[in-house]
This record gives sequence, C-alpha cells and structure tokens, in this order.
Amino acid sequence: MYLLINIIKMMENNEINTLSIKSSKHNPDFIRIIILIILPIIGFFMGIKYQQERAISDTIKSTQADSKNTTIYKKSGKCLHYGAVMKEDALEKYTVKPGDSILSIVKTKLNNPSRINEFIELNKEKYPNLTLENPFLEQGWTLVLPPIYAITSGKLSIFDAEIIKIGPNGEWNMEGDNNSFTKKPDAKTKFISKLSFTKGDCIRIIFDYGGNLGYGFGGVVMVSPQQ
Repeated sequence: MYLLINIIKMMENNEINTLSIKSSKHNPDFIRIIILIILPIIGFFMGIKYQQERAISDTIKSTQADSKNTTIYKKSGKCLHYGAVMKEDALEKYTVKPGDSILSIVKTKLNNPSRINEFIELNKEKYPNLTLENPFLEQGWTLVLPPIYAITSGKLSIFDAEIIKIGPNGEWNMEGDNNSFTKKPDAKTKFISKLSFTKGDCIRIIFDYGGNLGYGFGGVVMVSPQQ
C-alpha cells in the first residue's frame, strides 16, 4: 500500500515515465487514469487494515471485561497441610494382637459386627488377600479402623483443604494441594468438633467413593478441623 502511495507522489512530481510517454507533463490524462485505478486499491487495503485493527481492539476490550467480572478464589496458605492424606495418618489404627479376628476387632472397636465388610474394604489396599473367606490376621499387622461416627462403604479418600467459598446452595469450593474441587455436605455428613464450617476454615474431609449408603459417588462422609 505504501508503494502505491509513493508511485502517486512520483507521478505528481513528474518523476515517472510510463510506456511510450516520455514525461508525465505531456499526458496529464494518463496520470489521472492511473490515479483512478490505484485509489480504489488503496482504499481496499486500508479497509482491510482497519477491520483487523478493530478486531484486535474488540478482543482486548472483551478480555479486559472478562477479567474484571471473574472472581478468582485462592487459598490463603494458612492451613497446616493441603492435599491427599494417607488413611493411616487420618484414621484410628489398630495393631493385631494374639487371638484377634476380623469379627472380634469390629465388635470391640466399632461396636457393630455388621461393619465387617466396610472394615475389610478399608484395609484391602494394604492387605489385598484379606476377605471373609480368608480372615487370617497376622500378629503385628497395622489395620485402619473406619470412622466410628459414620457407616461407609470402606472406599474412602481423605483430603486436607481450605474452604475458599460457600455457594448459595451450600456447596463448598475447596482448595487442596494443586487442585480445587467442589462438594456439598448433606444431612448425612458428620461434623466433628464444630457445628458448622465457614469460608477460610482449614478442614480434613472424608469422601466415600463406594457409591452407596446414601452418600452417592464421592459423597462427603465427615468434616473436621485440621489439627
């Protein structure tokens, strides 16, 4: 486009001889014709450039508006720990003694023999051969006990997190180690040591991934303050 403009200037200054015309002075009509041809071309390219600049400007304005209207929730970093917690570090442990059986442990520690499958499921990862059909226990084994306050499927995940936001429908937006997640406690969720939790609380939360017992897949079983 700039080349075309320079050509016009050169024509106006009689610096270009074209075809059989030795000088632009000798044929001013020729220059007018060239100008009439070139001007629409210049206008076309200028129009394209304007549209491109306008599109870029609109994109920048839209991005700025979105950033102003988006609230970013971040953890404060005040909690002692963020992220997954080993079951052995979060739940009560029991060391097998001589004469112990699966049923005797469940009866003694959970006061409910019907929780035997839950107990086995919770310890399957460490002792995969442990079943009702093969209830052998070895002295010195360290077993994990389910939460005494809530009956679960035994397929539990435990996280330490900070409550970043509580939504209008009671859902909690929480920040763990490198990820955020949203869950909603319900009537079956057990609150330990506190009647309620609020934004900014550092919590330990237990999820049930068994998909039964009313919690649903990934339901919130228990919430307690971080110690």
